[in-house]
Amino acid sequence: MSSHHIVRENQEPALVMVDVADVPVPVIQELLEWSPQIIVCERALEEVLKWDIKLDVVIVPEHKRSQWLAALQHQAPVKVLTHAAHEAPWTTAFYLLKSLNQKSVQVIGLRPSEAGHLPDGLEISCLHKNVRWTYQSTGVFEKWLPAGVRLEVLGVDVVISGLCEEGVTARQGLVRVTGSSPYWVGEHLQATTA
Repeated sequence: MSSHHIVRENQEPALVMVDVADVPVPVIQELLEWSPQIIVCERALEEVLKWDIKLDVVIVPEHKRSQWLAALQHQAPVKVLTHAAHEAPWTTAFYLLKSLNQKSVQVIGLRPSEAGHLPDGLEISCLHKNVRWTYQSTGVFEKWLPAGVRLEVLGVDVVISGLCEEGVTARQGLVRVTGSSPYWVGEHLQATTA
């Protein structure tokens, strides 16, 4: 019997790479294991092309489309989408994913403060440096955490339970964050020892 997993289309989170400089490669490799749909923004494109992985969509400024079409011939078939100078490329990615009925997305190298307007109905998680940020449009974020995990919450009128040390570090157990307006929960990733 095969040990391969059957993955239905759009079941696994898509992966949008905005900037890969500050996220450890092993973390990104872990996200690539399930062969997600891969969307790369221009800022990360040169580095990601060195990894020799297949890209599904590339998002570049309108004025650079021809340049990147030529540079991406070896990736064919790949969709090359453009964004206007006043728009963020990840916004284009989010609305593309929404139009494809994708339910969730992992974003590499995007700070919550940069995210801007986010479409309803798309679960968004951002990895920036050593923090995994989860966007909550409204409602409840619940997660079981081991003791010592450091959390940050960005938002107004947010209530947090299950933390100690002035609301920064988790006790072992369930952490619950509730809010009536959108907020971000940042979980500091544990450093791995070699």
